[in-house]
Amino acid sequence: MKLSNTSIVYYDGSCRLCQKEISFYKNQLGADKIKWLNLATIPSEKIDSEMTKNVAMKRFHVKLENGQIISGASAFIALWKTLPKFSRIGQFLDSPRKIFILEYTYKIFLVFRPFLQKLTNLKI
Repeated sequence: MKLSNTSIVYYDGSCRLCQKEISFYKNQLGADKIKWLNLATIPSEKIDSEMTKNVAMKRFHVKLENGQIISGASAFIALWKTLPKFSRIGQFLDSPRKIFILEYTYKIFLVFRPFLQKLTNLKI
């Protein structure tokens, strides 16, 4: 699946690490086909009927054109398949076995994410 003009990428704009990553993606060819929603600027706790702001801030989430919300490895793959520069890697990784491995790796990353966020917020 690819993202469309009605797809929404939710991201934690209060996280420097996340800001840098999303800024990178937003500057790619094809990024204009996606809506980018900075969760840090939204006052409401309710992002969607299926998701709160607190839940959305903990993982990478994408809302597809059909209203389905996906997260983690599947959301990254959908994003990559949309951006021409990453579409081949997105196609290559879009299989149940590879998604399983990516999701497992992503869950490990999420354990270390708070520490990495603190490192990126340090003023050196």
